[in-house]
Amino acid sequence: MDASLQPLEALAQWSHWLPLADAAASPSRSSGVYVARLGADGQLIYVGMAGPRSGWGVRGRLKAYVSGKGLVSGLGEAALDKALADPDWLRSKTAKVEAGNPSRAKRWGRDALDLLDIYVCWAETSNAAEALILERKCLLELTDVGGDFDIDLWNRQVPSDELAAEFADAALARATEGLVKASQLSGSEQKLADAQLFDAELYDLLWVVLRGRTTIETLKKNSENLLGPLTPMGIQVKTRRAADLGTSRPVSASLFNLAWEILLDHGYVDRVTLDQLAQGVNTKRAAPVFAILSLLPNVTAEEGAEVRLLHTGPSASVDRASRRAGGASHATTG
Repeated sequence: MDASLQPLEALAQWSHWLPLADAAASPSRSSGVYVARLGADGQLIYVGMAGPRSGWGVRGRLKAYVSGKGLVSGLGEAALDKALADPDWLRSKTAKVEAGNPSRAKRWGRDALDLLDIYVCWAETSNAAEALILERKCLLELTDVGGDFDIDLWNRQVPSDELAAEFADAALARATEGLVKASQLSGSEQKLADAQLFDAELYDLLWVVLRGRTTIETLKKNSENLLGPLTPMGIQVKTRRAADLGTSRPVSASLFNLAWEILLDHGYVDRVTLDQLAQGVNTKRAAPVFAILSLLPNVTAEEGAEVRLLHTGPSASVDRASRRAGGASHATTG
């Protein structure tokens, strides 16, 4: 592993470093995260993510930069800002303008990237939500103020201290809860206790899709519910009437876990199946659970007399089995 990627090594499987122009033709069309640095062995300067981009993923994002079309966002904007702050580069450009040979804006963008000699590597993900999660984790790792790696990246927005603290506190709360239970319980009691905490993968996905969202509409009645914070133990979901009366309780992580596991194992989940497989989990608050899960990648709501969620991702049951074998459930994230 390249030394410059040491802080990110455990987060994903990264490609080799390549000059940006070469890298633009190399990745697959999947979603993912890319990391940029100055020169073949210079400092890290930027972390970005790419969603599907009409089926082009990371490749499409890098191609946009190389073509000069990505001037107003991401790495392209950051590179042009740096080039415009270089007096020599700017003088060479203005000299051409004064000589009557102006360049198009996208040519300035390409020249800015050439000036900086940018190299990139990337990691591919299954979907945009996973790419967003990975990007967030990379930024938190690289901008850890006071930590081993506090790098001055060119990203215009990096996780604030508040955001980093929020994510760290959530991870710590889950880890601490797990340690307390491990020391006090065993056997079937431990299994039941673990079910009260969010599945680690599900928690990360929810953290992404719910951030900044304050309301959610149920799928069948389109009833608006108010959303509180996501915690390791559940989500506060209130009808407006319940909010006015102060009578609401959080929807438990165990109910989300149950619905999520059924969805991955069977490819679908509905209220009948949820009730049949409940095994003591209270399913009364299924409506907001289905509404929230429908926001996740590869999950769609099927129209009909009753709400049914479908998992449209590839080989859901096989993927779930492999995660079980690997012991991924309830892992501490961050």
